[in-house]
Amino acid sequence: MTRALEHKPPIAWLKMSFDTVQQSQQLVWLFEQDKRNSYKDKGRYSGTVSIEQYAYFQLSLTGYQAGLPFRDYQVIQAGMVTIPYPKPCYSPNPQRYPPSPFRPGSGAIHLFQFGRPDPNGVSLCIPRPPLQLHHDGLWETSMFLTILFYPDIRPGQQRLFRFDPELEVSNGSQRQTPFQAAAEPK
Repeated sequence: MTRALEHKPPIAWLKMSFDTVQQSQQLVWLFEQDKRNSYKDKGRYSGTVSIEQYAYFQLSLTGYQAGLPFRDYQVIQAGMVTIPYPKPCYSPNPQRYPPSPFRPGSGAIHLFQFGRPDPNGVSLCIPRPPLQLHHDGLWETSMFLTILFYPDIRPGQQRLFRFDPELEVSNGSQRQTPFQAAAEPK
């Protein structure tokens, strides 16, 4: 067994929220890995979300109604579209378009299933089997959720919420993460 397999990969969380009274369709979102914000605001990947290759990917959605926890909703459709950017010309495989960052051989769309919201309005999606980010690369990413509000709030009303970040999955060739440093032979 290699040293890299002896260490448990980190968990990358996509945390999203919406408010039933909001005007826009934009989800509020945050990518975290090891309880740290993964959004890069400086350097080469500024403006992107950076996640470590082989991290486990999990999602949470929190509903609000005028700022208070809201649990009378159901996620009826959730998907993420990933569109690759070509590898830069200085990489070992220039102009190679990486496939989806999720499963080997998967397409550009990945669908998710969320559970029922808890009393705090939080609905989780913890894929089984665990979903890992297999490929390194850079993707334009779009997440969309269709949400049904229960009849006592807004009879049969559906809302579509979305967001569009760029996602970078790194294999450590650009920089070394703590997980990769620990996995290297001594």
